[in-house]
Amino acid sequence: MVSHPKDDAYLTNVVPKRIRLFMEIQARHAALPSDPIKITLLDGKVKEGKKWVTSPFDVVKEISKSLASNALISEVNGVLWDMTRPLEGDCDLKLFTFENAEGRDMHFLALLRA
Repeated sequence: MVSHPKDDAYLTNVVPKRIRLFMEIQARHAALPSDPIKITLLDGKVKEGKKWVTSPFDVVKEISKSLASNALISEVNGVLWDMTRPLEGDCDLKLFTFENAEGRDMHFLALLRA
């Protein structure tokens, strides 16, 4: 890819602002309370986690390493949720792999958006 002076000027201006914004968000996130939460799985089992710390990926790693390596996306309280996004409170958690029709559909939609 050929660099263009306009691109360089834009990046020189924007990148430091985005890094600053990321650092501010990260600092606010670190200050959030990590209270205990209950995570209810599809089979009714309840796992313990920490608010703003535990992610769906953390939960699935405790269940099965093979499931963790195959999980594509999760659903938290009916909302699609990235596997690495921290949970925000008590929740119902569903996990989707390529073996589920939902997992295949969501994987396909993610590819279309990329």
